[in-house]
Amino acid sequence: MVDAPAPDAAPEPVQALTPANQNPWYVLATLHGEQPDRATPWAFDEQVHAKNRLTWNRWAAGTLRRDQLEAARAQRAGLHQEITVDEELTPFSIHDMAGLEDLWRSEWKRRNPFSTPIEIPDSCDTISLERVIFERLAVFSGFMFSADAWFQEAKFVSDSLFDDAVFFGEAAFENAIFSGSVRLNQACFLQNARFNGIVVSGHTSFSASNFYDEAKFHGSKFLGGMTFSSSILFKSASFAGSVFDRSVNFVNVRFSNEV
Repeated sequence: MVDAPAPDAAPEPVQALTPANQNPWYVLATLHGEQPDRATPWAFDEQVHAKNRLTWNRWAAGTLRRDQLEAARAQRAGLHQEITVDEELTPFSIHDMAGLEDLWRSEWKRRNPFSTPIEIPDSCDTISLERVIFERLAVFSGFMFSADAWFQEAKFVSDSLFDDAVFFGEAAFENAIFSGSVRLNQACFLQNARFNGIVVSGHTSFSASNFYDEAKFHGSKFLGGMTFSSSILFKSASFAGSVFDRSVNFVNVRFSNEV
């Protein structure tokens, strides 16, 4: 007697993406407002972004060591920005932190009126933005990510900006989908940067970025061209299995170890 073949295992259910406004880190990152519906990398509300960046970075500064703050100070020394470096790198006082927590609770309730109240994220914890769907222009330019930043399987419907961002922990973007362009010009990655399996429909730019640890782009798809000019990779970099549908610019890239 021949045994009947075992039935195929049922596929695991696909986890739904979380709307950005239901993610506590996104609400904190846009505490003073999101970008308008039709904002673009060339036309967005810079005043709102400056307020958001100042609040986020002062929150993040509360958990950074002195040497990390000095690294951030050096990275920002030559940047044109509306906020002074000293102001941006000054942690909130106990009194100001209480005010931030009140503002956080009010904004969380406004965006999520039927959800259970939660506490403001701790700047020591992993910044968990994985499987989040960003419907609007995502502006993280100049943000300091004080811990590991997780963007795995996130979906960016519009363009996304990470120019001048500093990642003190690991930057994990595995299998993220960028329907528009993504800019990480002059970004600083102090630990591993993982962009394996990402798909970018628009242009990708890492101009003048610094990678102090491993940079991995395994099996990624860059469908709208890629610019990596003038970046510095201090350790290994790998693009194994990646697809480049349009032009790629690696002019003046410095590889300090191996590729």
